Amino acid sequence: MNLYVALLRGINVGGHKRIKMSDLKDLLAQVGLTKIRTYIQSGNVVFGSTLNDRTLLSQSITAAIKKHYGFDVAVVVLSQKKFTAILQATPFEDSKRQKSVFTLLDPPLSKEQLSLLQEMSFEDELVYSTRDCVYVFAEKGYHKVTCNTNFIERKTRVHATTRNFKTMQAIARLLDEQD
Repeated sequence: MNLYVALLRGINVGGHKRIKMSDLKDLLAQVGLTKIRTYIQSGNVVFGSTLNDRTLLSQSITAAIKKHYGFDVAVVVLSQKKFTAILQATPFEDSKRQKSVFTLLDPPLSKEQLSLLQEMSFEDELVYSTRDCVYVFAEKGYHKVTCNTNFIERKTRVHATTRNFKTMQAIARLLDEQD
């Protein structure tokens, strides 16, 4: 049994793409996932699967949501190992780490896409890009940054979803509890 994290983009925001987490858990169980746990209402799911293909898992979750709810949702699936590595690789000192956000990417960036992001500079924003995640810290707060989820998706043409440090820590605790 492998443990994974599924991060759904843009659900339950401003009354759009509403999905109750209890309903989502039932739906994911129907597609064969196990040990399903969610964190808050923004589409953070920890689950187990015998499959070892995160792309197939992402496609299965996306298709189930489309069939059941009638709308598309981008889903980023990460293995427990990858999720933990991304969290541990946070490049900021502790005071900034607490206020940082993680934009998780699927698929991972190519060398060209990564270079594009690494060459950019953002006023009043600290941005550190890897193939799987763009780490962002802004003293003024994430809601005012240029390097946000939409910007990253437009520039790289990959699916992205963003979580703050507190949410990432909570998901990591769910993973630890499943072990």
